[in-house]
Amino acid sequence: MYLSKIKVENFRKFQSEGFYLQPGLNLLVGENDSGKSAIIDAIRQVLGTRDNDWLRLTSDDFHLSNVGRAKKLKIECRFDDLDEEQAGLFLEWLGIEDTEDSKKYFLRVWLEAERKDESEVTSRFDRLITASVK
Repeated sequence: MYLSKIKVENFRKFQSEGFYLQPGLNLLVGENDSGKSAIIDAIRQVLGTRDNDWLRLTSDDFHLSNVGRAKKLKIECRFDDLDEEQAGLFLEWLGIEDTEDSKKYFLRVWLEAERKDESEVTSRFDRLITASVK
């Protein structure tokens, strides 16, 4: 199993972007302030963390454009090439694609958040993390 796609909407620098990854080692390369850390943080927001960092969204995580700060954001991760044992662990949330000679399992997990008010200081967020077939 590997993370094959990350899709971000209104998260930090990214208004709407998709990033495709390959099995094995993937490198994020770019200039300072190009969004490399934002991609890693987006993955961590969806999947959580086991280290001592406390993850929480802030107003700064919502994309800022010339018309103002976004009210909603969405981060989606797709995992491909699950074997049967891995698929069994996520059976309720799996999608299946038919290929020429077999069935291919995939898992989509995403986070959606919405700012509850316009105040930058006291914004509250509803956070929904879900997995589903689409």
